[in-house]
Formats: sequence, structure tokens, C-alpha cells
Amino acid sequence: MMKVSNKSIKERSILDIIVICYLLLPFTIFIVGWCKWFVWIPGILILGLCFYRMYRRLDDNDTESGRAFEKLFTGRNTIKWIVVLVLITVWTILSGIGGFVFQNEDHTYRNALFSMLVNYEWPVKADVFFENKGIIQTRGLIYYIGFWMPAAIVGKLFGIQTGYFFQVVWAVTGIFLFYCEVCLFRKKFDVWPFIIWMLFSGADIIGIFILYGKAGAPNATTHLEWWSSPWFQYSSNTTQLFWVFNQAIPAWLITVTMLNEKKNNRILFLWATGMINCTLPFVGMIPLMVYVAISNNMREHKGRGIKMGFVSFFKEAFTVENFLGGGFVGLISFAYLWGNVSGGKNNVGQLTEIDGAILPLGNYIYIYIVFAIMEFLLYFVVLFRSQKKHHLYWITLLWLLICPFIHIGSSIDFCMRASIPAIVCLVIMIIQTISEALSRKEKTRLDYATVIVLVILLIVGLSTPVHEFTRTVSYTANHYRYVDVTDADVMSGDNFSGNIEKNLFFNLLAK
Repeated sequence: MMKVSNKSIKERSILDIIVICYLLLPFTIFIVGWCKWFVWIPGILILGLCFYRMYRRLDDNDTESGRAFEKLFTGRNTIKWIVVLVLITVWTILSGIGGFVFQNEDHTYRNALFSMLVNYEWPVKADVFFENKGIIQTRGLIYYIGFWMPAAIVGKLFGIQTGYFFQVVWAVTGIFLFYCEVCLFRKKFDVWPFIIWMLFSGADIIGIFILYGKAGAPNATTHLEWWSSPWFQYSSNTTQLFWVFNQAIPAWLITVTMLNEKKNNRILFLWATGMINCTLPFVGMIPLMVYVAISNNMREHKGRGIKMGFVSFFKEAFTVENFLGGGFVGLISFAYLWGNVSGGKNNVGQLTEIDGAILPLGNYIYIYIVFAIMEFLLYFVVLFRSQKKHHLYWITLLWLLICPFIHIGSSIDFCMRASIPAIVCLVIMIIQTISEALSRKEKTRLDYATVIVLVILLIVGLSTPVHEFTRTVSYTANHYRYVDVTDADVMSGDNFSGNIEKNLFFNLLAK
């Protein structure tokens, strides 16, 4: 067997260490800042033990990823890495993170939430008066706050403006790590896949005209994603970054890191870090995690029989990292998030009624069919020839088909956010298909046709991110901004808080 160089092992280890630290730091800050000593002291010891064990295992039989990384981090790729880093930074700033340009409406609540994390004592709680009920209720901030925890610490130490700047640093770091993992998955570094990633979208513009005709024609600053709302929505990557960056970035990173896992000894741990960072995408990762775990086991123990494979599966997965570390992270995160008001709502069985709007079943089915075709089915049809033998293709397709019918909360947040991991897998399959078709020495007409049709679909979808960029530039030039929301708006909003009167976390575990 070809030996991997010490250099490539070291580089692979460095990436693993940084990714683990990036995903784990928000939770670590959370337990130290929000929980009582009998939670955070054992927690630090558990996480330290898990980190040590993962560090010791990093280079175990990792020759394949080591060789891939040796090719990625060479001097000839330096300019390419700089170009990607510049693209990431510009993309992040244009998203509104940090407040340097126009921010979309969702940022008003996220800014208020971040301000409370900086200015309030932890855990964050406040008395809220509900005029319609005539009562005062003590509410706690209950939300997937992981993304903001490092920046909140910076804000507390050096001022809130420095904290906003660090949000940009944290976001750029997360996206850069994500793309490093993408390159590792492909075993190749290019700039063009990141451009595809940044500009990917479904054919929203065509969906608008199918449902609304000329009357729905958008202007240059229209947010196109709402064309099938309030019933369905899958967000483009730029839309995710510009509206829900706090969920999108960790979801992207965890998803592709899972795809790169060759063993199951820490897969549950990686998954658990998503709960406090990106709760709904965390749920959407379940099919992917099951697929990766089974694939790893089949590859490692092929030919040993079903019984032996089953035993080895649990033997390999039953590790300190997965069950002690992942269990601790998951249980504490779950205890905290359980009190969120919106999380306790669902309208399964009432699919045609959302936010008080009722749609006839026939219209509902028609909109769903148009939505599915425009957002992802056209891509899957083109990918069928090259990806049909891969289980990931079918798992991703199935999840995107059924995700819209699962409703948690009063709106379609589950559809929009739990779909993010599947969108990541879809874009990676598109990139892989294009790359493989163009790299074949003897290209067929079908290879050229596949690439041409995929490029056409990507160009059609380009209208969505272009509208996001245009709105940011236009509204920034005109100094437009939404009215800021208050702390009371955040604490009374069901999406961000919950009553802590009988809350297990706030009464037993929180400081």
C-alpha cells in the first residue's frame, strides 16, 4: 500500500482539529456561560476527553484523505485559495452579517438577539407583559444561538461593534472550512465549484410566471423565494446566507464533514454539535447520518456476513466520543431548546392550512408539483445517468420530496431549513457530475449534453441570487433599513423564547 507523507497527515489533522474546534466552541461557551458548575465542569472534562481521543485517532488509516490533502495544499494553489477567500469575504459582507451593508428583514430580530447576548447577563431572561392575556410571564431566550456565542464573548469584552465584526470573521471561517471539506470530498481544488455553490438556486423565476403569469413579474429587488409560500420553500445558498446565516453555515459544514467521515467513531458527536447551532437542519441530517454510518460499515466489513457486520457496526459506533460526548452535547442542547414555544407546535394532518391561510387540496397539489419540478426535480433528472447508482442520490431525492409535508412550528420553517443538508448534497452531486464529465478522456455526446443542460439550469436559477445581490446594493445605496425590533419583541416572540416557570433547563441546570 502506498504510504502517505507525514506532511499530508499533518495537514489533514490540522483541518480536522480546526473543524472540531469550530463546531464545539459555541456549545462550550454556552455551558460555561449559561449552566451551573455541576453541568459545565463535568462537561468540560467530557469534551476534553472526547477531543483528546479524536485527536489521537485522526491519523488512523487515513492515507486516502492524507494524499488528497497533500495535493490541495501546495504552492501552486495559493492564488486559488486567496481568490476563494476573497469571494467568501465579499459574499459574507454582502449578506448583511456584521451590519456593514443593508440587512434583510430577518436580521432585525437577529441583531436584537445578539445585542441581548452581549448586554444581558447569561442566561438571558426577562419579564414580558402580554397585553392580550393581561399577564406577566418570565421568559427565557430559547433559540439555536450557537453561531453568536463566540461573537457575544468578543462583544462583552471589547464592545458590541467589535462583536459584530467578529460575526463576519466567524462566518468567513466557517464557510472557508466548509469549502476545504468540499475540496477534500472531491480530492481536488478548483475555484469554479465554489462559484457554483455561491450562485446555485432552483428555477424560482420560472415558478413565478407559471403560478402568477405576467402579473407576478418581479422587479430588480424582489425576493424571489416567496413565490410558492406560504406552502413551500427551498432556499438558494445565497438566500440562506443572506437570511438565516446562523443556521446555514454550521449546517453546510457539518453535512460535508459527515460525507468525509470514513469511520463511525465520532459521527454522532459531529451530528450532536448541530443541535444548538442549527436545530432544524440538525433534524434534516438524520437520513444523511444513517446513510454515511451504514456505508462506512459496509465498506469496512464487506463480505463478513450480515451478523458480523451488524455487531461490528455497534462496536465501532459505540465510542466515548459518540455516546458520552455526543450524548452530553445532545441532552444539554435538547433540555435547553425544549422550552421553545414554536418548537412545540405542529400541524401535521393540516397541510393545506398554514398561518391561517387555507388552500383547496387540488391547488395545494398543483403548487407542490410545480414547486418540486422547479426547485430540484429538473436537476435530479439530469443527474440520473451519472448518479443513479449512488445511494446518496436516492436518499437526497426522497428527503426533498417528503420534507415539505413535515410541519414543525406555525409556518414552513421546517421545510425551508431541514432541507439544507439535502441541498448541500444536491449541489455537491452537480459539481461532481460536471467535473467527471469534463475530465473524461473520451467524452461522449451525453457527457456534453449533461454539462450543457446543468449549466442552463444553473443560469436560470441565477436570477435568485442576482436579485439578492441587487437588493443589497440598491438598498445600501439608498440607506434603506428596516425598523429595529425591541428586546420585548424578541422575548415575546414564540420563535425565540419560552416560559421558564416550569422549565427543566432554567430551573435546574441554568445559573
